[in-house]
Amino acid sequence: MGADPPLKRTPPAVTAALLTQTALAVGTYLIGKEVTQRLDSITVICTRSLLSAVVLGLLLLVLGPPYAPPRALLPKLVLFGFLAGPVNQGAFLYGLSKTHPAHASLLYALTPAGVYLGGLLLGREKREPRRIAGIVVAFAGVAVLLLGKGLADARGSLAGDAWVLAAVAAWVVVTMEGKELSIALGPLKTSAWMLVFAGGWVALVSPFLLDARALAAADPLTLAGIGYLVLLSSAASYLLWNFALSRADASAVAVFANLQPVGTAVAAWALLSERLTGTMIAGGVLVLGGVRLAAQLSR
Repeated sequence: MGADPPLKRTPPAVTAALLTQTALAVGTYLIGKEVTQRLDSITVICTRSLLSAVVLGLLLLVLGPPYAPPRALLPKLVLFGFLAGPVNQGAFLYGLSKTHPAHASLLYALTPAGVYLGGLLLGREKREPRRIAGIVVAFAGVAVLLLGKGLADARGSLAGDAWVLAAVAAWVVVTMEGKELSIALGPLKTSAWMLVFAGGWVALVSPFLLDARALAAADPLTLAGIGYLVLLSSAASYLLWNFALSRADASAVAVFANLQPVGTAVAAWALLSERLTGTMIAGGVLVLGGVRLAAQLSR
């Protein structure tokens, strides 16, 4: 039996982009939960998608011609807009309004397994024992982290869990299929067009679902939270993720989702004075080790 092929590290720029995206995702769990407690979650979802589409649409105008995406990629962008907007962002925020942020981040830790298994089924990924081991170790760390936070955080609204899992499934598909778009259009235009089409889908139902009066009466803190969801959680986060996809394997990118429960636990400790236990620290170490192993690429 031959030795495993040597490994190369994920490019530093990709690692930096994904670590930044992870930090933004942690903020999304905490801020998204707070905003959806202050304002109807459906109104938050509609506002986020519509404003993201406006911001990214203006960016496309600034970038200059061509002002339309290639016709061959149009069907995929329309589909990705649906998956990124109503399904991923919409289901995530609606589910988050009904469950705990730490629990939602745990469910998102299923992303790497979904991407890798999907890649294997489609013949896009090789059966690499070290990558499989990294995913298993990272998810084991997530489980330990959950136990360290107490089983109460493992429970949550079944409906909320189902919506978050739908968001995770959409994110798995976007991650698996997004590499081609990111290479063809570049990370910036891919992110922009995805969110523009996402806003288009949401615009079809917003007149019936968005509570304009409640939005107009929202306090400044709630509006600031929506601003975070639009500019950082949507625009910046999608750009960083697509940048990473354009330069690394989908499974190596997806495994960074395992860092989100760790970041959420640390943020809750730093900002909400939650206790940081030895079990939680051990879980974090396992996650970091698993991510480091799984993010390495075969030569």
